[in-house]
Amino acid sequence: MIALGTVILSMSGLLNSALGQMKAFSVTLTIGITVLFVGFLITRSAGLLAESGHSLADTGNQALLMLGSKRGKRPADRAQGRRFDRPP
Repeated sequence: MIALGTVILSMSGLLNSALGQMKAFSVTLTIGITVLFVGFLITRSAGLLAESGHSLADTGNQALLMLGSKRGKRPADRAQGRRFDRPP
């Protein structure tokens, strides 16, 4: 369910922008907490609990992606000697 949303966002090119990354982050977090975890609380299904944990892990990945995108745009400094976006 969540992977389909990510595929649609990536096919439309939205994941390449900060707005698209924020949308993916919020959708993944919302689905992971409200739908899956509340579903687990109601049904006590181990599968829903596992999917909820997986959604939270995806949310963490999105947060790291946003952090890396932001840090990659920094200009070069004296210690680094080059930009932060790619290795030499």
